[in-house]
Amino acid sequence: MSVENQDQRMENVISNYLKMETSYALLINGRRGIGKTFFIKDRIIPRVKKTEVFHDASKKYKPIYISLYGLKSMDEVFTLMTIEFMPWLNSKGAKICLSIGKLVTRGLLNINKAGDVDTYLKDLTGTAKHAIDTKDFVIIFDDLDRIAKSLEIGEVVGFINSLVEHENNKILVIADEEQLANEAYLAVREKTIGTGYSVK
Repeated sequence: MSVENQDQRMENVISNYLKMETSYALLINGRRGIGKTFFIKDRIIPRVKKTEVFHDASKKYKPIYISLYGLKSMDEVFTLMTIEFMPWLNSKGAKICLSIGKLVTRGLLNINKAGDVDTYLKDLTGTAKHAIDTKDFVIIFDDLDRIAKSLEIGEVVGFINSLVEHENNKILVIADEEQLANEAYLAVREKTIGTGYSVK
């Protein structure tokens, strides 16, 4: 299969995933250095922004990109997610669902020079009429195979599972699965990764 045909097929797989009801993450698997991240940023993220939200065709998905490379703790994961969610948190009167609210609050407390933290926390805990629906987001976790040894793979995948199972978020996971072939990963993979696409 040519590179162009492979890229188009991957686009179609991801597009179909976004257009159906799911409770699992989609894995993009391929060896390191093959160009998975470039493809996601160059072709998938722009396409995500143009794709109608599954449960509300009047909206378009908002992509959130998180690189897990070198992260040593879940607090660092939460902090990066906070930074990516910040533009929506900063909107007047905005609040988000409880599960994301908890992780964002934890992340905010770990960010230096984050601005007026009290204002952000007020937005999170206030009784606003308009809420951010996390189903509007496509969260992309890259470099799952490159987390630090101090961060348990089961903890990361378990967190991803909570997002897809309880919040029905659309999650793309990018990794080289050959680097994850251990009991801890395999024990949680089946429950979280509903399907995958391998890049060659």
